[in-house]
Amino acid sequence: MNWIVDDMDGYYNACCRKDMHGYGSMKEMSLALEAKDRTIKKLKKKIDDMEKSTSLRVGRAVTLIPRKIRKALRK
Repeated sequence: MNWIVDDMDGYYNACCRKDMHGYGSMKEMSLALEAKDRTIKKLKKKIDDMEKSTSLRVGRAVTLIPRKIRKALRK
C-alpha cells in the first residue's frame, strides 16, 4: 500500500496504463483518468485517516517494547 502513496507514477505505469488502451476517444480516457484520480484521493484519505487514528497510535505505543526486542533478536 505504501508503494501506491510513495510512487504514484510507478503505480500508474504498472497497473493503470494497460487499462487506457481500451478507450476509443480522448473523452473516454479523460473520464477514466478522473475516476482513477478519485480512487487515488480516496485511498490517500483512507491511509491518512488510519495513520492519524487513536487505535493505531495506542497499538504502536503498546507494541513498542516487543518490537524493539524482536528487532534486537533478529540482528
